Amino acid sequence: MKRRRVRIDRLLIVIIILLVIILSLVFAFKNVLFKTSDLKAEEVCEYDADIPIEFDIKLNSKRYLMSKNGEENQIVYALGEDEMFYPASLTKLLTLAAALDYIDDYALIREVKEEDIAGLYEANASVLGLRAGDKISLNGALYGLILPSAADCANVLRDYVEEVSGRDFIALMNEKAQVIGMNDSHFSNVAGLFDEDNYSTLSDINKLLVYLWKIPKAKEVLTSFYYESDGYLFYATTYRHKDELSSSGAKVIGGKIGFTYESQYNYASIVEESDGTIWFLITGTASTLEDDADALGYVEDVHNILNTYFN
Repeated sequence: MKRRRVRIDRLLIVIIILLVIILSLVFAFKNVLFKTSDLKAEEVCEYDADIPIEFDIKLNSKRYLMSKNGEENQIVYALGEDEMFYPASLTKLLTLAAALDYIDDYALIREVKEEDIAGLYEANASVLGLRAGDKISLNGALYGLILPSAADCANVLRDYVEEVSGRDFIALMNEKAQVIGMNDSHFSNVAGLFDEDNYSTLSDINKLLVYLWKIPKAKEVLTSFYYESDGYLFYATTYRHKDELSSSGAKVIGGKIGFTYESQYNYASIVEESDGTIWFLITGTASTLEDDADALGYVEDVHNILNTYFN
């Protein structure tokens, strides 16, 4: 009996030793596993830090992008920035870019042709009100293109460029878009009239703003709220909202609005911070506020963004 009890005691000791070894191995493996997991989590956090994050305020716009302009353009806030949308009159930003490649004399006078205004009223397009036979300088047409968003001015510029280049202006626009890097966009008209083949993304519009901001004439036109030329007084479509589009730390100094019933309101705005830093704020697909037909959702969005993030 004693010999059997000794054997049992030895067996228990061996079992205990084995359990200790097994538990030690499990503990060691667990530490290695946790260290590996922690490393992966750190890597994810570093990667996430470079991904645009969303605004933490509710907006009327279904998509938006805000980038900080500097030596390199940095997207800071974004939602749906790579989704296809119909840019409406934001198209005129590319019309501006393509036209500037062919204009040497801004004072050159052009006579308005019948085809420059044909179909625009029927399409409910924004116009300056030009009539066949009227005269306007290329400079006036550029300001008319951007400030009151005039489709007739867009057509005047189109005709001029096609005349001096011998090329189709729509083809030139799409080539220009590719040069800028707008790889997810395609354009079918100069004014942004609704067409399923006239589309873009906020990311591409941001690239377009970055490009235009480097051109002195484009910057001059885009940052004007009103201008007088050729007997015309041009007012930007945002002129009456200037006070709302500001905060104590930043204000909108220019940009372009686009609207069709299909696209709703899109707004590519240029924001200047109090220290001079330039931001591009682009909002897309905002509707008119329900309780007031004269209150615009995109204006409220920009107002709230500026007063939340720049105070």
